[in-house]
Amino acid sequence: MERIFKIKTKTTPDPRVQYPSERRYSASIVLGLSVVFVQLFLYSVLMGTLIVHRLALHETESLANETSPNATRTDDGAANRLHEKIARDLRPGSAGEYYVNVPALVCAGCFVMALGAAFSSATGLLAWKRWYIDHNITLFFLSTTFSALTSAISLLVSTLGALDVERAASPVTLSVATNVVVLSAVGVAWSGLSTNVAYKGMRNGYPDDVVLSKGGRTVEVSTVRKGGKGCGPLPPDIVSHFPASGKLAKYLPRQEDGNLPKAESNREYRGESE
Repeated sequence: MERIFKIKTKTTPDPRVQYPSERRYSASIVLGLSVVFVQLFLYSVLMGTLIVHRLALHETESLANETSPNATRTDDGAANRLHEKIARDLRPGSAGEYYVNVPALVCAGCFVMALGAAFSSATGLLAWKRWYIDHNITLFFLSTTFSALTSAISLLVSTLGALDVERAASPVTLSVATNVVVLSAVGVAWSGLSTNVAYKGMRNGYPDDVVLSKGGRTVEVSTVRKGGKGCGPLPPDIVSHFPASGKLAKYLPRQEDGNLPKAESNREYRGESE
């Protein structure tokens, strides 16, 4: 009875069989991350613009309702309410009272997240196009870290905005708040993944067969395949290591051969000088 065993091993691929742009970090993966950052930038700008539009529309409707001639209340009542509102806004509050405009914070969070995504996409495209410059992947790491921070801030304020939707006076609808929350969560996850990829690429070094020029602008790849590191040094001269004694000496006598080079001598040079 025979038993067949399957053994699977995982080894690091030889970097010499990869393209130069894929040896330290994968430039194609960085390109894909940058494309997604461009989409996050566009969606963030779209959400921020939509919230600004709804804020302006809500303010216009409020002013129209207050100044409408068909209002049930008189103009004196509207003027009194306006004075009361101004006095309430100008009245100094106590230490425990505060007022937060949550929709404006959500709008600001969208634009801040768009700024982080724009930086990440720009540095990612630079790290993809000019992979041979070391500091490009470092800039991509810093920009993705900043993008993760801005996305986390946007996620926090958008969560507050989703909780504030229950108020009737809130101009942000539940669908808009949910979209901003989902967009911020995706931004946090994608920025974290990009930061991990950039950190590994920043920490990795070039293989032994990749040599950078002095200016760091170009890269030269050696095509000579190198042997194992455990091999001992080869003898410099095989003639000097010929067995002169022992059991093999009588079977392999050392004889002068005209094809082999003779021992080095300076006799001929002395003869010419004399």
